[in-house]
Amino acid sequence: MERKRRTFTLIELLVVIAIIAILASMLLPALQQARERAKSISCINNLKQLHTATAMYAGDYGYYPAAWSGNSPEKNWKTDIVGYLAGKRTDANSAGIYGSLKVLQCPSAIGARPSWSYGMNYRTYAASGGVGKPVRRDVWGRGKHKPLILDIDMSGHYISPYAATPWFAPRHFGYFNVVCVDGSARPEKDMAANSKTLDWSAN
Repeated sequence: MERKRRTFTLIELLVVIAIIAILASMLLPALQQARERAKSISCINNLKQLHTATAMYAGDYGYYPAAWSGNSPEKNWKTDIVGYLAGKRTDANSAGIYGSLKVLQCPSAIGARPSWSYGMNYRTYAASGGVGKPVRRDVWGRGKHKPLILDIDMSGHYISPYAATPWFAPRHFGYFNVVCVDGSARPEKDMAANSKTLDWSAN
């Protein structure tokens, strides 16, 4: 005797679709959070590589690259260390080279200038008395909580907690990532000049 094949009714199909939609809505935020955590980890890895390049530059020259030295031609810490990141550099094209380097682009940064998503502590030039005057590594940078390179909002090349608009970019669950002079890298939330976890002092 031939059995009749059971078919789903429209109501049953709608119920199944509704259950799938509910499960998807529950899983999507978790997937988005996992994706953003992966981006934050990648950002930390970028900062560690930038610290290594900066340390190599300081070892070769005896002072830190100046956070910013002017715009004609463009001169900042990235144009100084691009040779340690890309293996090539000339004064004429170093700005053009660093603009395409993924290590200078935070994976969570959204904007027209992704290579501006990291900024260097303004003390790398202010501590020595002015723009374009690099500071010796034995004069500034002592202490384990001295910030060196951080997430910024792509408005410039350096960062200062004393500025009216400090340019911090807390794009990782409300935190910004930072690598310190000693090479330690971590997320931070306190952006104040008197932060209890970051030392912004001039020595």
